[in-house]
Amino acid sequence: MMIGSILLIVLGVMALLGIGNKTVKDFGVPVVALVLVFAAVVGLNFLPTMDLGGFTFDFGTALFFLTVFLLWVFKGTMKNRLMSLLITVVLSGVLYGATRIAAYFGDELWSSVNYYYALMIGLLAFVLTRNGKYGFIAATLSVMTATLLTQIGGEVSLNPAYSTAVVAGALSIVLYEVVTRLVPSRPSKASYYYEMGRMLDEE
Repeated sequence: MMIGSILLIVLGVMALLGIGNKTVKDFGVPVVALVLVFAAVVGLNFLPTMDLGGFTFDFGTALFFLTVFLLWVFKGTMKNRLMSLLITVVLSGVLYGATRIAAYFGDELWSSVNYYYALMIGLLAFVLTRNGKYGFIAATLSVMTATLLTQIGGEVSLNPAYSTAVVAGALSIVLYEVVTRLVPSRPSKASYYYEMGRMLDEE
């Protein structure tokens, strides 16, 4: 929990300082709104855990994933939303499959969604979207989905997905910001291959 909350605080401060303007622009929401949501997520996670018949979650964690889901539903073009859904399904399937294979061979480290997996998913989400918003959405929802799937057959909790999802989403955003600044703005092979197929909401 602590790692995810710390990262959200860092992302919020960066947004207020103007670091990550490209990602904020992709999200299409005011910086203050994003910061307030991040602050609410961190604060609400200090409340007692809710238990609904074997399904447990913290209010902040639930708010975080609900916000990400709503950003996918209501923000962006239909084409890009469908593409991000496809990417999410593929990444969550690959991640879940990797944990099941590891469990079959008795590898405890890799049989659950951990931070190593989160970093891989964040990298893949960036590569497949090359967009701050869609990379963040695909990374976080993929980790959440795979984490929930690994709990089938026992008590299900949303909380284990929180920090790993934030790590995956944060890495996707950082890679997007860094690479976007490194790619030459003038026409070149690097800029051509980077822009080709990149998910943008401009009609």
